Amino acid sequence: KAAVKEIHAAIGGTGSDLGVFRLERDVLAKGPDLLFVEFAVNDGGQPPEAIFRTMEGIVRKTWRARPECDIAFVYTFAGGMIEDLKRGKFPRAASAMERVAAHYTIPSIHMGFEAGRLAREGKLVLQGALPKTDAERASLGDKLVFSPDSVHPYPETGHELYFRAVVRSMAKIREAGKPGPHALGTPLVPDN
Repeated sequence: KAAVKEIHAAIGGTGSDLGVFRLERDVLAKGPDLLFVEFAVNDGGQPPEAIFRTMEGIVRKTWRARPECDIAFVYTFAGGMIEDLKRGKFPRAASAMERVAAHYTIPSIHMGFEAGRLAREGKLVLQGALPKTDAERASLGDKLVFSPDSVHPYPETGHELYFRAVVRSMAKIREAGKPGPHALGTPLVPDN
């Protein structure tokens, strides 16, 4: 029965380096109670040390301004990351973000593991057109077409996989979480 108001502060194609600078004006000034942070794809080419600094900057700025705001890191994926996901491994940027998440006990949701499993089983077409005819649907069999470009998921298929990942994760996050303000503690990276 909660009233939910979304603060959509995303700017496509940008990484956590811009996100940390936009955080106060575009997000924190609007008073969020829950912050989802997702830069796993756009930070893919960044060195881990840069990711530690910017992601930790986001955490510390958020909890200094709003200590009761919960944070969750969310990791989407792009086509070049599917091989890691097929092996059950986090791609490099998400692995770096997990170090920050672990340091601050922030829950994370990796949206790509189910896609990786489906790809491993030959049940995922990473990039292609959605079937339009019965014949096209029949030729796919039980395969799911994820995206038109291997990055931006189709609402009917890829978004559904992402949604199910969030639903699966929420029970575990609820169990692990506890109400109250978040303490900052010692930084992971002093120059965050």
